[in-house]
Amino acid sequence: MPTTLVGLLLFIVVLAPGFCFVSAWDTRFPERQRSVFRETITVAFASLTLDVLVLGLFAIVRALWPSSTPDVGELIRQAHAYLVGASFPHGGYYRNGVLQTQGSFLLPSHYVEVFIWAIALLGVACFGAWTAGNFLPWTFPFESSWSLAFAGARPENTEVYVGCELNDGGYIAGYLLSFSSEIEETEDRDLTLSGEIKYRPAGALEAEDQKVGSVVVSARDIKFLTVSYINLPASSLKLESPLKRGLLRLPRWICTKIPKEPAEVQDDG
Repeated sequence: MPTTLVGLLLFIVVLAPGFCFVSAWDTRFPERQRSVFRETITVAFASLTLDVLVLGLFAIVRALWPSSTPDVGELIRQAHAYLVGASFPHGGYYRNGVLQTQGSFLLPSHYVEVFIWAIALLGVACFGAWTAGNFLPWTFPFESSWSLAFAGARPENTEVYVGCELNDGGYIAGYLLSFSSEIEETEDRDLTLSGEIKYRPAGALEAEDQKVGSVVVSARDIKFLTVSYINLPASSLKLESPLKRGLLRLPRWICTKIPKEPAEVQDDG
């Protein structure tokens, strides 16, 4: 691990694309327990790949527009002087990659230009990693029963309506808001229902509407599930396309559910 602040910042910058790739990947596929070594290799390999591609893109831009990009050669040879500027009253300085031996020369500072280009290249690398994790046609051979029922078998333009028969004989139902996507079928998972929540206590005959926004149900309390796919009304389809269905899909940890408008009721009278 880095022991200095500069080393820590470089460490974060180099591995940022890999983190974006893994974050995007985790929004598409069920979570699976992986070793620390394998997780580290995944992040490092994704970061290295994207960093090399972005540096190659910068090299092309540098070749086409050398006056608009930082001089990497001078940055490597005399980093401090190139970044903060320096005055050379006598010979022995580089100018545009050529060693000058006579006269004086004031080397201007370039730290603002270098900083802007560094942030831009890092942004391109992170965006490329996020795009690759979200949209490339990866295949994943492992899938939990919940992931298959709630996502894999879900038709387009539908919502998932889940009914839960509880171990104590009760029943609760509602629209699926979220669920644990771990591959391991454990009792530590849970799912969240929203919309019109209906609950029937054990021994009761009718399920009643609950005046709540959402409810979390633990897998250890569920005997079995029933899953229905409800067609979305036309007004909701406009809200879901294209933002929710993929073009600008954000990682799950910053997503918020887009509210759906109720379906219009035709009044025949």
